[in-house]
Amino acid sequence: KDRCDEKVLSAAECYALLEDSGLWYGNGFRSVKEIYTGKNTVLARLELPSELEEGKGEYHLYQNQVQSEHNEVVLHPGMLEGAIQASIVLMSGENNNPAIPAALKKLEILSPWAEKMWVIVRYSKGHIPGSPVQKLDLVLCNDEGKVCVRFKELEFQHMPKEQLKILSELPRIPKQSEEPCALHLRPENWVLQDISEEKESAISKLI
Repeated sequence: KDRCDEKVLSAAECYALLEDSGLWYGNGFRSVKEIYTGKNTVLARLELPSELEEGKGEYHLYQNQVQSEHNEVVLHPGMLEGAIQASIVLMSGENNNPAIPAALKKLEILSPWAEKMWVIVRYSKGHIPGSPVQKLDLVLCNDEGKVCVRFKELEFQHMPKEQLKILSELPRIPKQSEEPCALHLRPENWVLQDISEEKESAISKLI
């Protein structure tokens, strides 16, 4: 925290900054409670949103099952989301366009997640200021300072706000449906085409 003494952002200031860059988050995705900023580094305090409290017990049971059956631990997606948001705040000082996570070199989950955590975000080695592609290193710790998760070279790509606006206007699945888990497809927009060997190979790599 001593190295991140330039500015302190409250949760409200953090999400106002993200909204200004073109990213909007509902209450269930707001796990960042406070951000301390420093030179090329941010430290964020994360806490599971109250909207996710109802399913918290089930997720703990899932985590325990994974640990007992596979000797592995998991990370709650709410905490993952907060860590990504803190990363975007760090990059906002160089580029006001929204940053979207695109790739990851290495992930280490060392200890179970906690309902209150801290994330330290730094630029990866070889950082080029102003580049449309940025790589960051993230470390998530619990309140005692124990390292729980490490992200090595999490890659972000900056997307123009106009392009993000187009994506946000795409048709969405209705909130209420007789089949809440149904797969919604749009066959009226499909066009039958032959797939060349080159395209087929590219699709296989993507899948």
